[in-house]
Amino acid sequence: MTISLDCDVLIAGAGPTGMSAAIALHDFGFKVMIIDRHESGLDFSRAILVNSSALRALKPFGIDEKIGKAGVPFTSMAIRGLRGDILSGAVGDPSPDGIRPISLPQLDTEHCLNEGLFERGLQVERPLSLISFQQDETKVESVVEGPSGPRTLTSRYLLGADGAHSKVRQILGIDHHRTPEPLEMYSQDAILAWEGEPDLVIWILDSGAVMAMRIGKDRVRFAATTRATFEELGLSPRIQKTTWESDFEVHFAQVDTYGQDRVWIAGDAAHIHSPIGGRGMNMGIADGIRFAEAVRDGNFEAYAADRHQVSGPWVRKNRRFTTLVSDSSFKGRAFRTLIRAGYRTVSMVLGGKAAQTIFSAIAQG
Repeated sequence: MTISLDCDVLIAGAGPTGMSAAIALHDFGFKVMIIDRHESGLDFSRAILVNSSALRALKPFGIDEKIGKAGVPFTSMAIRGLRGDILSGAVGDPSPDGIRPISLPQLDTEHCLNEGLFERGLQVERPLSLISFQQDETKVESVVEGPSGPRTLTSRYLLGADGAHSKVRQILGIDHHRTPEPLEMYSQDAILAWEGEPDLVIWILDSGAVMAMRIGKDRVRFAATTRATFEELGLSPRIQKTTWESDFEVHFAQVDTYGQDRVWIAGDAAHIHSPIGGRGMNMGIADGIRFAEAVRDGNFEAYAADRHQVSGPWVRKNRRFTTLVSDSSFKGRAFRTLIRAGYRTVSMVLGGKAAQTIFSAIAQG
């Protein structure tokens, strides 16, 4: 029996996860459609670093070169208290294949991926929302709706790369296991003189933690456990302009399964965590490409097992660490005191080699 298909794979969601999957699927010889319910992409950048693992996954498709040209290599880092550096130095040599992390706001990363779509004759169809779907042994029929009304798209497979509130995940009935009580955090993008500063600075304070990441010439992203902790640093006189800021909630979630039969999920639809560690977008990119490989190889169980093995331990580790650096109780303050003492000891014993080893492990993702 011949099936009339609109595409081999329909992708719901055109963030980095969905676009990475679309590019890989196209290069593997599959017909792809990618839709998104928003009229346009993000107007701010959640992520600010493309790590070595994501760049390595994108390399076969040439997107790593675009990101490398658009961004700034991540080469230096410092861990500080209020009184100055505890540990500082170069990130160290890149991984054996020479791939070094790149500092680049997510908006620019998405631009690189959009360029990759355009070069392949692909474009995101928007605004187009996934309303429902049903699957059988040979196909998936998805009802989508845009300005002209609802229509049905038939594909061999459906990928839900549609974010933390994934419609695909909800219809499949997969539990996100989302934490009921969120943590509060604060972030801002600022223009200030940052010459001579490391690419990444992490302050570990009694009240919490603050991260500063260079995202361009005199452009820095700050992320803090609270607004008050950020203000404790006393950086306000140096800031020439705040271009974006937000008090936001952080949840943690990890699915037990990544899908079933012909419908699967990836990225934030499968796992969410705090921005500490910078792996959210990067794991999503890898999810998208691994899904494309699963379509090519016909091995979706391997896709689910591989991605769960990566994201599951990280979400648990990220939640523990974020909770402890955010905790304002005696336990949290004691934990941060121990971290500072530990880094000072390592620095005294191993010197510059300690910074290179620790920072390289953080940067490679």
